[in-house]
Amino acid sequence: FWCFINGKMVIDLGATHGALGAGIDLNAAIADTGENVSDILGLVDGEVYTFDIFHAERNEVDSNFKITTTLFEACNVLQSGTTVFNTSTFSQSDFEQTILSTSQVTFNEAQKTMQMGFAGQRHNSYFMYTKNQENVGRGFVSSFTFQASGSTDGFAFVIHRQELTNYPISGAPYFNFKNIKNSFAVVFDFCKTRDSNNFCISQEVSVHYPDTPDDRNTAKLRTRRSYDHVFRKLARNESVEILIIYYGGKPDFLEVYIDDSLFLRESDFRMTEIIGSLGGHVGITATSSDISSDLVFSDWVLNTVEVENKNTEQGNVTSGIQTVIADGESQSSGYSLITKDGCLNQLDSGSLDERVKAVYLEKVNTTTGTYTNGSLVPFEESATVVDNDDGTYHATLVTENAGEYSVFYTFGDQCELVYDINSCSSDPCSDVVVTVNDPVNCVLMSVFDAVIAVPVPPPTPSPVSNIDIPDDNSQLVKIASSTGSILFLAALVGVFMFVRYQRRWSREKKFVADGKRYILEANTELAGDDPLSVTTSQVMATSAEILRRAAAAEADPKTAAIMKLKLQNEEMREANRMKKKALDYEAGREAKRAIQRAKRDRMEL
Repeated sequence: FWCFINGKMVIDLGATHGALGAGIDLNAAIADTGENVSDILGLVDGEVYTFDIFHAERNEVDSNFKITTTLFEACNVLQSGTTVFNTSTFSQSDFEQTILSTSQVTFNEAQKTMQMGFAGQRHNSYFMYTKNQENVGRGFVSSFTFQASGSTDGFAFVIHRQELTNYPISGAPYFNFKNIKNSFAVVFDFCKTRDSNNFCISQEVSVHYPDTPDDRNTAKLRTRRSYDHVFRKLARNESVEILIIYYGGKPDFLEVYIDDSLFLRESDFRMTEIIGSLGGHVGITATSSDISSDLVFSDWVLNTVEVENKNTEQGNVTSGIQTVIADGESQSSGYSLITKDGCLNQLDSGSLDERVKAVYLEKVNTTTGTYTNGSLVPFEESATVVDNDDGTYHATLVTENAGEYSVFYTFGDQCELVYDINSCSSDPCSDVVVTVNDPVNCVLMSVFDAVIAVPVPPPTPSPVSNIDIPDDNSQLVKIASSTGSILFLAALVGVFMFVRYQRRWSREKKFVADGKRYILEANTELAGDDPLSVTTSQVMATSAEILRRAAAAEADPKTAAIMKLKLQNEEMREANRMKKKALDYEAGREAKRAIQRAKRDRMEL
């Protein structure tokens, strides 16, 4: 009897002998050197190592052994796995909700089969993948039956992290997994229509993955990773065969079985390093040649170490309450939750946001003992859930109702928040009590002082006020504003720039004989936000208001409001006339100076 741990022999009971016993304590120290046994064997806590036992029978009788150990089973897919899906129970809608496939893949609801390819279809590429990224990095078992007919070259079982909407289509001999990043493929190559020039020497099972996750997968590498010398040729026929692909997670090894026979095994297969994540889309791909063929799959099952609701943890709980504007659009930064699987490993992919149940409830005003406006019922706002695509989710608040809010959230398909917003029967009111429907399997997370929703601030007043033109015309523009001299200088420079470069203004005034109706500056082109354009816009807006109010008052010119608007309108019109007069005057002066310069130039000549 011999025992090896991590490739090193720790028990040697060889040769012919009677009953003997031996043991190994990994935590013990060697008497002579004081070294710890685990250190000598190179063992590190939390890692996984091989434990190999050999027993040779030398006699027909009294040749036996017994092992007693304190080792315990690791948490992996075999001990803690759950079924993600089983197509033998699918309806058509179940298939469409779970699987994304090319149009050439059909699901037969009556027979529960998936067919790739049809008679008469040639040179096509097919795939069917799980829409969600599954938690395969901690271990998985996938099994299905398949039947190939015609000239089918084979198919591939593929796991990858690439967006399905950007999936690169490839043909034979790549079985539609070429150029995929963050992927690996187990290829079942029937080598039916290809030769050595097309990467086909014999029928075989092989594994393909690039050197780094960001590289692209390709069958040209011929990465037949068949360590441990477990590798068999594939004798294809048209019978129904059962295929099982098993990845341990811990320990890291990949095994492929066909009809209960091991066809391929790769030790130290670190899938998370290959695809760069714990999660990935799981699927089957294939291509057809120039001869009609098809593949039929059934009983496709996927088991993984699934997310466990009760292992969900609360994420960030920042010091200090968050603030959001109650405008119905602004969004608070939110509070997060962290999803974990049945082995307490944090997930690193998303797509489970529909399992997050979260609500924001208004807090009681401690001064009034009620809610907003004396209400006995709090505002209730369903949280906006943000999928961070890394296994975490944020519950954020968007509201139009100002006040202070608490947040409550849980996670899971069967987990629900339980509360009654009409529970205020005392004076003063108490805050709403929130629980979960299943305290054993669901975790209630909350932040009491979560968010303050503040009212929408009033609009900022315009920095440009009414323009006053002095009687002596000593200056063109005077701006009264809170910014003082800086804005005055800036506006003055703007006016001079406008005078120098802007086209002259045109105006056409048409007045009705009784003065009730006119069109002001019908052909005026407004230049922008300069004082003259702003004032002109005000004049036009005031004129429209006069007409509206006059019509409402049956054109009574003595109405006080109308007379006030008329007076303001006349004042602004007079201001415009004065500015235009000044502009015309300055333009005339510039024209005279130009004539004088021309005369002077002629005299010099």
